Amino acid sequence: MSAVLRSYRLKSVIVLLLCLLLPACTAGPAAPVAALPDLRGRWVGVYPCCGNEIVEITQRGHRVQATKLTGDAFVPAGEVTWRASVDSGRGEGQLADSGFSNARFVSGQLVLLDADTLQFEWAGSLVVIFSRLD
Repeated sequence: MSAVLRSYRLKSVIVLLLCLLLPACTAGPAAPVAALPDLRGRWVGVYPCCGNEIVEITQRGHRVQATKLTGDAFVPAGEVTWRASVDSGRGEGQLADSGFSNARFVSGQLVLLDADTLQFEWAGSLVVIFSRLD
């Protein structure tokens, strides 16, 4: 057996052994990375206190923020109603007393129901389901 053939067989055996020992070799092809959903645009949500309200969602990478285009007696138009991470869903929502007094952010949770529907829950307070308008 020639030295070249012995060297080739030795390298093949080493590669085979490494693949048996390293999970990356036996796991098969890497799973595709999920595309980041694009949530930008206008959405309408039904707020328990005040009915339909339109928000504009802006997005920077994994962070989204919903700003009210129509407001109510508690959080007026132009104010952030909630913000969250698309990855974890963790966020915070703004609550206020009538007249936008005692405005504060509380922890919240964003849930993507499908490409055109999402839900935001203000911890211990309210849940609003939003539908995409554009």
